Amino acid sequence: MRSRSGRPRVGLIGTGGISAAHIAGWQVLGSDLTLYSRSGARAAAERVGARAAATVGELIEGSDIVGILTPPATHREYALAALAAGRHVVCEKPLGRTVAEAIDIAAAAATSAGVLFPAHVVRYFPAYAEARARVAAGEIGEVLATRFLRAGTAPPAGGWFYDEAASGGIIMDQLVHDLDQARWFAGEVTEVYARRATGATGTASGSGEPPAPVHTAAVTLTHASGATSQVTGYWGPPGLEFTTGFDLHGTTAALRHSTLDARSLTLDPTGTGEAAYIPAGDPADSPFTAQLRDLLAAIDGAPARVEPFDGVVSVAIAQAALESVRTRGPVAVDERELRSAVHTR
Repeated sequence: MRSRSGRPRVGLIGTGGISAAHIAGWQVLGSDLTLYSRSGARAAAERVGARAAATVGELIEGSDIVGILTPPATHREYALAALAAGRHVVCEKPLGRTVAEAIDIAAAAATSAGVLFPAHVVRYFPAYAEARARVAAGEIGEVLATRFLRAGTAPPAGGWFYDEAASGGIIMDQLVHDLDQARWFAGEVTEVYARRATGATGTASGSGEPPAPVHTAAVTLTHASGATSQVTGYWGPPGLEFTTGFDLHGTTAALRHSTLDARSLTLDPTGTGEAAYIPAGDPADSPFTAQLRDLLAAIDGAPARVEPFDGVVSVAIAQAALESVRTRGPVAVDERELRSAVHTR
């Protein structure tokens, strides 16, 4: 997993917005970077001191680790090609645009020499990781209910985010983070009920197109344990401050976090709102870099914080939410069936 210079050889497919975080992380880790995209790769490579590949095949051939940073509808094609070549793969969320695509990718990884790593980076944000450790240590007792919020300015009009066939919209693109978090904290999900709405104003693209509409979505999850989770997302008007947060309620205490709260992560032992400060971790350590360090450790055989099946289940929950929006009723999720599908492909 090293070039002649002794550095990890990493090829990134896609040079859109999220690529900056991956490029910075890999540079911190001393990688030998190659970039490919349908347009803009050469300019991006020149800016960051990387090489530009002319084709996906050239990038895969010259890399040991392949990062897939493209729209979800392309993930299956690129992941299968990289895994077939025995390359390690880190794939941006969601793992696939559909459950079937995510299963295909996970099944291919099971027989590949490469490691598959779904990029569920929120698991590496300090407040979420700290809360997970405290829940696992029993500090709030048995988890009874969780709530998650994710809100920010809507993506520019005219982009692939609004093409549901490509992105899955706000539920598959934005809320997949918190659907994964709800399962991480409260366990297996058995039923999903969702609602989605579209407003009239949003973010102008600057290209003469009409403003993007705002979107809201609310997803209710029932867990096998009997716990419930409420996940809410909002693509809002221009200038809306990006905000995330959670409330975790257990039998003995509650954990709360909001990016709008300077105290960051708080523990409320009584449920009365009298919270004690808990440090959220080192803010200088990027969650994206921490995520990539975990991938490198997994390549060396260590257990990872995110496994391929986590990527499959998060897509299944998001797809169930989209189906619930369509049918206006609850939709079941069966993890045993999903795991069987991965193993029998």
